[in-house]
Amino acid sequence: MSTEPKHDSVAEAARKALEQRGMSVRKFADRIGMKPDTVNDFLHQRRETRRSTRFSICRELGLNPDTGHAA
Repeated sequence: MSTEPKHDSVAEAARKALEQRGMSVRKFADRIGMKPDTVNDFLHQRRETRRSTRFSICRELGLNPDTGHAA
């Protein structure tokens, strides 16, 4: 069994979108009403996140929550 984290192209796309906007995780989390740790865990694929969390992050960044492409 592999211990490597699963690659999530949506998390990667969200991380890049935040970088392109020059927005900190803390500021983004405040904007969407989430804890910075929750957003950070999603962006860095530290744990599985709820689908509603994924949708909220992607909606705010204009990304498709299934593919990571621009919506």
